[in-house]
Amino acid sequence: MAPPVKTVGALVADVAEIVANTASPQTSYANQIKAALNAALMDLVTKTRPSWLHREAATPITTTAGTTDYDLADDFFMMIDTAGVWCSVTPFLPLEYMTMQDWIANRCNDTNSTADPSTNYLLPHSNPSTGAQVLRLWPIPSAIRVYKYRYIATPTAIDGAADATNVDIRIPPSMHHVLVWGAVANLPGIMSDQTRLAFYESRWRSALSDAKAASNRIIGNVRQRARYDGGRQGGYGFPPPTVDGTGY
Repeated sequence: MAPPVKTVGALVADVAEIVANTASPQTSYANQIKAALNAALMDLVTKTRPSWLHREAATPITTTAGTTDYDLADDFFMMIDTAGVWCSVTPFLPLEYMTMQDWIANRCNDTNSTADPSTNYLLPHSNPSTGAQVLRLWPIPSAIRVYKYRYIATPTAIDGAADATNVDIRIPPSMHHVLVWGAVANLPGIMSDQTRLAFYESRWRSALSDAKAASNRIIGNVRQRARYDGGRQGGYGFPPPTVDGTGY
């Protein structure tokens, strides 16, 4: 069964009831509330990296021989490193994340090394023409190959949305009231009752803490995580434990 939907207008009404004792605020106030809701949504994404925004790209990347940079999905926010990027056909191997520091230190930009499949990926910059985050494969692909990737998505913005617009379906209904608390906390200039404001600010901080803890329990961390069995090429990371568990 599909989860229940909530409109942007309904969220605005919930916030307005708290801060202004009305479900039908003036347009100027409604726009301020939408901005506050959007700020709360972005805080939720950036500070907790919620598991409900973990997704696999609907359109895999198909390489072109000699091309190293490829645009990621428009809603890309952050790559998930555990099987973040992998070959979708034989040999089905995951690619290792490479930092820009590694890229520069290994003088990758000064070489024309090619391979099939590539063994590493990095996220160097955004495409200046499209604004999309760029995925760079290394060594440079030498053949056509399909790669898939998992990432944390940016939800659809609330700021500027029409009242009848549905809130992003990926946001679970249990988080709708959390966005309301966050919006109230972002509207100190409108809410005159400082005691009630402090109450909602406290609920908002607590909800952020709970969301972050829940996300951290999900298998698959963000891209900075190094592999347990040695990390990137060159022996980074932690050595494997001994069989009997007595030490290294």
